[in-house]
Parts: sequence; C-alpha cells; structure tokens
Amino acid sequence: MNKRQRLYAVLAGGTAVIMIAAGLLYINNRGVPAVEAATYLDTTTKAMPVTEDPLQFLSDSSQGVPGMQLVAEDHGLALYYNEETTEIAVRDGKSGEIWYSNPKERAEDGLASAYEKEVLSSQLNVSFRDSMGTLENFPNFSSSISNKQFTVGQIDQGIRVNYTLGDTSLGIDALPKLISKQRLEEKVLSKLDATVARYTSARYYPTKSNPDILERLDGQISKQLVLNKMLGAFETAGYTADDLAFDNQENGVEGGGVSDKPSFVISVEYRLEQGALVVTVPLSQIEESGQYRIRNIDLLAYFGAADTKGEGYMLVPDGSGSLIHLNNGKTQEEQYVQRVYGTDPNDNSLSRPQVSESAYMPVFGLKNGENAWFAVIEKGDGIASISADIGGRQNSYNHVHATFSLRGEDELEMYTSQKMQEIQLLSEEPFRGDIQVRYHFLHGEDASYSGMARLYQQQLVEQDVLKPLPEQTELPFYVDVLGAVDKKASFLSVPYRTTLAMTTYEQATEMAAKLQQDGVNRVQMRYQGWFGGGISHHTPTQVKLDSEVGSRSELQALSAKLEQSGGALFPDVAFQHMYHDDMRFAPSSDAARFVTKETAELYPYNPALNRMDQSRDSYYLLSAAKLPYVVSEFADKFNIGSWWIIPS
Repeated sequence: MNKRQRLYAVLAGGTAVIMIAAGLLYINNRGVPAVEAATYLDTTTKAMPVTEDPLQFLSDSSQGVPGMQLVAEDHGLALYYNEETTEIAVRDGKSGEIWYSNPKERAEDGLASAYEKEVLSSQLNVSFRDSMGTLENFPNFSSSISNKQFTVGQIDQGIRVNYTLGDTSLGIDALPKLISKQRLEEKVLSKLDATVARYTSARYYPTKSNPDILERLDGQISKQLVLNKMLGAFETAGYTADDLAFDNQENGVEGGGVSDKPSFVISVEYRLEQGALVVTVPLSQIEESGQYRIRNIDLLAYFGAADTKGEGYMLVPDGSGSLIHLNNGKTQEEQYVQRVYGTDPNDNSLSRPQVSESAYMPVFGLKNGENAWFAVIEKGDGIASISADIGGRQNSYNHVHATFSLRGEDELEMYTSQKMQEIQLLSEEPFRGDIQVRYHFLHGEDASYSGMARLYQQQLVEQDVLKPLPEQTELPFYVDVLGAVDKKASFLSVPYRTTLAMTTYEQATEMAAKLQQDGVNRVQMRYQGWFGGGISHHTPTQVKLDSEVGSRSELQALSAKLEQSGGALFPDVAFQHMYHDDMRFAPSSDAARFVTKETAELYPYNPALNRMDQSRDSYYLLSAAKLPYVVSEFADKFNIGSWWIIPS
C-alpha cells in the first residue's frame, strides 16, 4: 500500500468514526417522542365570560346585616354586600350566624399595624414580581377599594366584583409629548381662561426641526405641583384619551397613553348554590400590565376569622387532617403553610422546609363556638396552598385560607467577579384555569371536625368519587416490600455497580402465606426493585427482570398467592425518576426543566440537614410531554397480565 492509499484509508476510518459518533450523539440528544402541550388542555369546557346585569338589591324581611344590602338567597342562606368596602356576608337562616368576609372590628385592633389593617380589609392580596424579580404585594383594599377602582354587577344567584389594582394613571404621559401648535390651541388653550392658558402654553416649546410642532418641557412638568396643574388644565379643556392617541400617532410617539406602573384587573364572583357559598376567580380573564407578573393570590384570607374571644379550632389538611386550636398562645411558632397534594418535585431548591405529611385533601375550615364553616377547593386545587395562623402575632384574628400560585418560581444564581446574586424567576405562562372555593356552614353537633368529615364524605359520594363498601367487607392490608437495590462495588480497584437482593420473590411469597395463615387477607403488596438494576432502575422503555430476586415464574407465583386471598401484586415502576443517563434517555431532550431553563437534575435529601446530598447519585425528572411514550413502551415490553403497575 503506497502513501496515498494509506492516507485514504486513514481518512476513511476517521470519517467512519466521526459519522458513528455523530449518529450516537444525534440519537442521544433527539430524545423520545413528545406529546404536544395542547393535548393536555381541555378546550371543550372553556369557560365563557359571565354575563353581568346592573346590581339590584332584594327586599329583606329578616333582621339583615348592618351596613349591607341583600343580593341573593338560596336554601336558607342569604348573601349580603357592602357597596363601599365590597365586603360580603352570609347569614345562615338555620343558626342565625353571620359569616363575614372581613372582621367587623378590624379598625379597633390595637395589635394590627396600618398595613395589617389594609390586609384585614381586603378580599384579595396579590403578590407579583417585576422583570428584575422584585416582589411586591397589592392588598386590594389599598390598591383598589380605597380609590374606588372597582365595579359590581349582578350574576345568577350572586354578584361579580371587578377590581382594578394599582395606579393606572398615566402621570406625565397623560399629556402629549409632541403636539401641533394648531391642535394645542384648538383642543386645549381655546377652552381655558387666559391665565391658565398662558400657564399651559408656557410648558410647551417649539421643536428645532419644526416650529409648528410643540414639545413638552418635562424638566418643569415632572414637578408634582406643576404636573397637577397641567393635568387639571387638560381635563378642564376636555382633552380625551382619543385626543392623546391621535397626537401620539400623528407625531410618531410610541408607547404613549400606557402606564408603566404595575396594575391588574381581577374579578371575584360570589354566588349561593345548593346551600353553600361558591367563590370563583376566573383567571383566564385576569389582565396584567407591562413587565409585571402575578405570582400568588390570597383569596378571602380572613373569611369567618375568629377574634380573641373565639373558642374552637381550625382544620388544616396535614396528612389525614389536623387541628390548630384558636388563641393557643403559640405565637413563637411558625405560621402553618402547606401545599395541597405535596411539594412540587420540579424544584431546584437545595434545601427544603420541615418535612411533614402531605396534604391529601383540598379542604380547610374553622369552628368557633356552636358554629363552623368548612371549605372545599373545587378548582385550582393543584396550585393551592393552605395557610393558617392564630391571633396574637400580626393581628388579633385566627384565620385559615387558600393561596393560589399562578406561576412556578425558581431561584437563579448569578455570579460576578466579587459576589453571587440570587434572582427569583417566574414562569412566563400562568395557570389558565379558574380557582373556586365552596364554603359550607355547620351548626350544633355538625359544627365539628367529624361533622366536616361527614359533609366532605357525602360530597365525594355524590360526585361518585367514593363508593360505599358492602356490609361486613374485609378491609385490604397494604404492605411495601423492597426487592433489589443497586450497590457500588469494586473488583481489583475497578469500581462498578451491582444489584443486591433484599427480599426475593420466594421470601415475599412466604410473607404472604404467613399473613394469610394469621387471618390477614386481601394483601395489597407493592414490590419495589424487580427489574432494570434494582429500585433505581434503568429507563423503563426496556424491561429486564433482576435475576437476583428470582425468576419470572416465581414472580407469577407471588402474584397468584396474593390473588388467592383476594389480594394483588403491584410491581413498582418509577416512570418519572430517571436514575441513569443511558441510550434510552437523553437529559437535554427528555428531562423536565426548571423555570431557570436548566434540566431538572436532583439529588436525594439528607434527612439530618434537609438539604440535597450532592455526594449521592442524582436523578432526572422526566418531562411530562415524554411520559405517555415511556409508559406505552413499558406496557408493550412487559405483559403485566393481571398485575397493576404502581408509578412512583
């Protein structure tokens, strides 16, 4: 072989290696097929805007509620509304109890600061961030009600209150930046008295390029006293928003007529329905301004709040339910805040708060004396958190309510040569559904946590979520069994991973037999670590049983043994936790992402420090768009027969 032939051979070999590497790189980064996000949206039940009619008060033959007017009645309940404060109240005809959206005596609360009194007077408290991540709050009393920035209309069995929160005034931009000499004379100066006209005219000066076009002297007008006089003059002359838009367009002024201050339009609907108060916030109709994005909304934070004389407790959904007694004096403890259905796994926080039982039910309530109310979050429960606090900390009122997170939030670390800065980022797209809470009212023997539980149980039965068990039904017995785990090992100082059996199929079958002998039937066994290298298994698009825990026939024998006593085997599969970056999973394409756009790579938490332990093996969260493909591939590869698959 001559030199030229050898050169061609080397080039051909190098090209082949490059092509193979490129092919592997392409396969490893294109990821598995994804489902379009629109597939998850229910377009058939899109909420239609509620038609409003002018507010009409009803005649009231009862004692009524001082300072309020009757707007709706249903099943013994009466809904009242205050035209000045937008407060609502519900009178329970059976007990005579009146439940207020805001505490009656809040103005006399000596413990509450001026800001806290604004919160006590609010039906909404909106937290939002600007483009730099700065967090601000708008209680709707100070940002809307006190400025009369709201309207109210009648809807079926209730009312709808439309709030505009924030300063919507244009400030200096309510005056045209550029205006022709002719239009200033025609639209403004000619309609003012001579003194005011001269004052106004002096604040505009001919431009150098065209003396017939006048420019606003911002250096003078930006002073508040001058601005107020100028705004008053233009208002007196009848200068309208349409006039401003015309002048801005005629002179090429962009962005004029739009306030750069944070403002939001949010509506709250109150209606009586089947003996309950239903409160709805149609999120799809919320309007946000400019760069400002809503993070959370506190809804009716002080509805039915109990003062320092209250006796009873608040119900919170910690685990199967917990109680916080009113006025218990534990003001040094942290406020109760818990997310419904548990924390968001797609969270890049290195540390986590105190570990507690997940909240499995979207409910909360408050008992005060012989009366109680009980709330169920019917819409938006997946983005809700429950907050509760006793009186004596920031104010004198015990209260419990729901907070709704419209957007996800993550922390981005920005490094400079000298320091590290943390910036809070919000996801651009908010939750598009509605939020809705239904308030029930209880009295006497039913005004207790057991009464609340019975009411919720009945509601779930009516919705066909729960079905009553036949009499003398033997309850199932649930048990988790750990099969195989992966372990680090070494051979001749070469590290590798191996699979170690903790409980074999045969041993699990013996456990089921002993339970059956002792009279424990209907055993529901969740078996973890049975394929793909133990509990931290490979991507489940391929299924290879772990021989360390037994054969396929032994696995089937275990299932048959459980079925003999009315039980079942539930082989566990972690569909969304990807423990291995292999050829069947490409993190750049298949992993979920944080709000910061980083791939969602997480580490187990150290239980002693409640921080991620980055010395241990990490795992990725599978993107929700890739989940249908992974599940279908698993089902095709593994004939589950009569088994159920438990995703984790």
